[in-house]
Amino acid sequence: MVNYTHILKIMGEYVEKCSVTLKSIRQQISPIIKDITDTEEEYDILMEVIPKFYRDNWNNPKEHLLMQGNKGDIFENEGTEGAVSTPNEAVIESLKNGLVLSIHNHPSDSTAYQSLGDYVTQCVGTKEKYGITISKKDGVVISKLTSKQVGRNKLSNTYNKIYTKMGDNFDKDKKAEIQSLKDDYHANKITLDQINKEYNDLFHEHMSENIHEYVNTLNTGFSNNNIPVEVYHAPIKRGG
Repeated sequence: MVNYTHILKIMGEYVEKCSVTLKSIRQQISPIIKDITDTEEEYDILMEVIPKFYRDNWNNPKEHLLMQGNKGDIFENEGTEGAVSTPNEAVIESLKNGLVLSIHNHPSDSTAYQSLGDYVTQCVGTKEKYGITISKKDGVVISKLTSKQVGRNKLSNTYNKIYTKMGDNFDKDKKAEIQSLKDDYHANKITLDQINKEYNDLFHEHMSENIHEYVNTLNTGFSNNNIPVEVYHAPIKRGG
């Protein structure tokens, strides 16, 4: 017997993926890329790399990393659902002087909002000018490093204060849903693994719903603490 539901699901995923064209992505991100890049060369590189990477990885179930220099050096690596490793020291040294960007995806229903690890890697480790993340929820988030003099402790302390504020907002915004999860757990309706997963899903949903607010919060926090990073968000609509 033909499973039409399964066939329709596959067809739907295929149509959605095919509708994410390079032309559409370029049109959507071009204005912000033009605003934030300092040279035509940087604009050309970002406009070449980001659309292709997004088209190929917005629905990738594993994290995928690409790093590119201004001479066309490219490093790629694919990790797991939750992490991807950066290059070893030899590769980093070979790219560092001309490293323009790194870009990786956040899989599943995660937000493109960047973690402390993302910022430490960019600002303290590889020091690329543009650190980029993508997700199917939020499109593209770009962090521009405007100076390579960034202290790890100062960056970590500043980010953690900002993240705590975001966590407080999440607790207030999703108070009813969080309490419902706790009630279900204490009533033995869901397991600890289930409550952790649903809590995590709620958090990413909240971050995605408030991505513009949190980009602004990051920029204010970084600026007030003299962290030389500017954060930008470029939403991407798929299909239609």
